[in-house]
Amino acid sequence: MLLTRRPLRIICALAASALLPLFPASAQNLRTQHSTQKPRTIHKDTRALESEAITRVQPVYPAIAKAAGVEDVVTVRVVIDEQGNVMSARTSGGHALLRGAAVTAARGWKFRPAQVDGKPVKVTGTLSFNFELEGENPVADETEDLELAKQAVQANPFSPEAHLWLGEEYSLEEAFEDAIKAYKKAIELKPDYEDAYQGLADLYEERKRHEDVIETYKQAVKNIPDSLDLLNNLATALGDRKHYAEAVEILKQLVQLDPLDADAYHNLGWYNMQLKRYEDALPAILEEIKIKPDYAGAYHNLGWVYFALDRFEESITAYNKLLEIDPAYKQAYRARTELGYVLYKQKRYLEAVDEYEKAIKLNPQHAEAFLYLGQAYHDLLRYADAAEALKKGLSFKPDDPYALGALGDVYMHLGQLGEAEKAFRDAIRLKADLSQAYVGLAGVLFAQKKTAEAESMLRKAISAAPDRVNWRMMLGSVLAHTGRREEAEALYSEVLQLEPDNASALNNLGYSLLERNERLEEALEMIQRAVKAAPDNPSYLDSLGWAYFKLGRLDEAERYLSQAAQGNVKSATIFEHLGDLYERRGKKELAVETWQKALTIASSNPEQVARLKEKMKAGKSK
Repeated sequence: MLLTRRPLRIICALAASALLPLFPASAQNLRTQHSTQKPRTIHKDTRALESEAITRVQPVYPAIAKAAGVEDVVTVRVVIDEQGNVMSARTSGGHALLRGAAVTAARGWKFRPAQVDGKPVKVTGTLSFNFELEGENPVADETEDLELAKQAVQANPFSPEAHLWLGEEYSLEEAFEDAIKAYKKAIELKPDYEDAYQGLADLYEERKRHEDVIETYKQAVKNIPDSLDLLNNLATALGDRKHYAEAVEILKQLVQLDPLDADAYHNLGWYNMQLKRYEDALPAILEEIKIKPDYAGAYHNLGWVYFALDRFEESITAYNKLLEIDPAYKQAYRARTELGYVLYKQKRYLEAVDEYEKAIKLNPQHAEAFLYLGQAYHDLLRYADAAEALKKGLSFKPDDPYALGALGDVYMHLGQLGEAEKAFRDAIRLKADLSQAYVGLAGVLFAQKKTAEAESMLRKAISAAPDRVNWRMMLGSVLAHTGRREEAEALYSEVLQLEPDNASALNNLGYSLLERNERLEEALEMIQRAVKAAPDNPSYLDSLGWAYFKLGRLDEAERYLSQAAQGNVKSATIFEHLGDLYERRGKKELAVETWQKALTIASSNPEQVARLKEKMKAGKSK
């Protein structure tokens, strides 16, 4: 028996298309949303930080600043390791001529090690350095700053600090090209001048010259390889431009220099996730959790990574841990949607529905939750509920071709062919190469007896996805249905060249040969292989029984045809074959009774109805 097929379930494509958007929006967003969690790095204000100093170093007043009459307070942001050493120092305010001296001084400070709950932690904070000239000094008008910077460069042409000052003043005046030249000159004079690199990168960023930002940071890191700030800024710049592989390599350097940088591990895990390197993402996320065990964002990523690695129970545990430690998590609706999908993949449909509904309560406009809810209802055979959920999701995401295809499939199950056809056509309009939608539309058209158009749609599906052998099988079934058996057989042969053990192709090609009474032994061998692959498939069992019937091996024929009839009580063809067998064996009354069952089922097939009536008439007259 040719295996008849309903249109393939487009709902499968919905799941495949929605995975990437369900990832957390970005690593930066997650960090921002959870900045209130208990940190493993603590912050201290300036007074508290300075009170913990064991060693203080005062800055040397730069001669060029004195000559220019510059006074200012310079603030330096420092990161202090667990031993009390300054591991990073960067100015966050103050005059360009004074900042270098302030950073140099800050790096020489030493602090008492800090602890939280008896465990050593890093400390961040700022130190302030007051540069004040002795005696009376006129304060320059701000409008004169650019001219003063130019004078400083003229008087000190080999001073990188003077060129940095000039670059900053040009930048304030929006003389960007001049500012760039000044920053570059500062770097030329002092290749490890971190402030100059940062100023140049900031200027490029402001002008949206993103690749120049990256190149500036690369040059900076080459000359200052142990700067945590520059490494972090380079990784961020690369990640923002989706250069994830390069960003990963930079972050590896960063965590070697600072093994307790939770944010670096977070980004390392995130960028590996973007590259779908889940095995590499996992250890980074686990390290992040060791440093910040109460950080919900890390568990969010962990849940998804475990899911991607098919470690479903661990994925569920991670998502539940996330929801336990931070009930107010701003991305909880996404987490619940993803958790629902993990449960769905394990066929725990009712639990999945519960999670999707909770996600919708948290965010009533979250399209993916509605679409996945529709998917779960579909597999629970709750097609009306599935249609409502999918329509609601499409109201927020109307241009999702996969969701439209899923809706078309649900309408097919509801027998609403007009609505199904419209949904499939809309899906194709939005995505012309969506082969599943062509297949679904072909099923609708075939059900409406628009065979020629159904064939056209299937050929478009094959063109869009030539590696999908199922599409060829469906086209073969349509061609066989319209009597074009040789063309159908050619398609089945193509499938078997691609997949020699494709059970459906073996069955259909074998059955087609039986119907033509050609190469019967070869047909039998193919169908036997199909039954071996799927021993409970009624269609394959019917084909095998019919092959034995054609070969005159009636005992074997009766065995398999009876088994097929027990497995599929809705197939008129199976009962017709079984009736033919009874008639051949002289069981006339049983043959007529069996044909009557076939006739009841075949009411929608006029040709088969006429044939069965003729057989019954002949059987009763004998």
